[in-house]
Amino acid sequence: MLLAFVFVVQVADTRMALAQPPLPKNPAQWVNSQPLSYEQLRGKAIYLVFFEETCPKCRAAWPDILSAAKSNEKLPVVFIAVNSGTQRAEVERYAQQVKINWPIIVDTDRSFEKEFASSSVGEISLQNIRQIRGISASGKIESLPYDDYSDAIKGLAQGATWKVERAEVPPEMIPLWQQVEFGAYGGVAQPLKKAALSNRPEVKSVAEKMLAVVDAEKQELENEALASAEAGNKFKAYELLLKLNDTFKGYPLSDGATKLKKDLPKDPQVKSGLAALKQIQNIERQLANAKPQLKEKLGEQLSKMVTDYPETQLADHAASLLKGAGLDVPETGGAAGSQNPPAIKSGTF
Repeated sequence: MLLAFVFVVQVADTRMALAQPPLPKNPAQWVNSQPLSYEQLRGKAIYLVFFEETCPKCRAAWPDILSAAKSNEKLPVVFIAVNSGTQRAEVERYAQQVKINWPIIVDTDRSFEKEFASSSVGEISLQNIRQIRGISASGKIESLPYDDYSDAIKGLAQGATWKVERAEVPPEMIPLWQQVEFGAYGGVAQPLKKAALSNRPEVKSVAEKMLAVVDAEKQELENEALASAEAGNKFKAYELLLKLNDTFKGYPLSDGATKLKKDLPKDPQVKSGLAALKQIQNIERQLANAKPQLKEKLGEQLSKMVTDYPETQLADHAASLLKGAGLDVPETGGAAGSQNPPAIKSGTF
């Protein structure tokens, strides 16, 4: 699977220390892919192409862009196309006609495009038909040259890495490798375990490397959950165990994580956090049309969540709602009010 972000720019070798714009979390805003996150893309470079779908010059350039991506597909670069101001159905038709098989962000309200205004992307139109940007493995946004796609991709790949080198992967294992590279571990647990028993050395070796990657990330998350519980932040530990349960389905947990999974649902702090999770959904509904007095009261409840459940998605969501409502966010808050709040949910193991 090729992944691509394309911002077309005309300035070469310029690096900008800008904050990465949040990637859309709504599946309806993605074509050819489920929503991607920076966590999934960690360690990889991202090549972004913003394009104007009604422009003949843009359409004519796609074969060269796609060919350059294909010839460099073994490099740790994720390709994503971005179309702004157009409805999803029209973007899907265009992608089929031009044969774009990358993930495409459908930026109908131009919110993603606007996040790049400070890097001179501007509004994509017939006067500004495409812009190309790269995000390096270190997180810096780069302006990429407009006339030599392949060299730009090679340069962007410097410092980026795959979890398991693409060049080592047998062709029949590419689908499994893609799932591991982008963190979709649950669906490949059994196929990976089976491949690790293969009589073919090249299959067995790569499967073992993939399983080692999964195990290392699982242990990292388990250790974080155990440390959070030990420090008294039981609701954070609970959130992390929910993530473990979702992400690593089919893989055994450590003894410590298994015990924590059994004990946490009975913990008073966790029960209180789950009640707050239901409460915040009600607050969000009321906040949109709340009059000043009610708005202040709801803000107090959100502020309490920020301080009572530090370093959790619940606190981050509460901080986001406070900022969106123009209210002060307590300094102990997690995300300090991102405009793209985390997707939080209640759940059981």
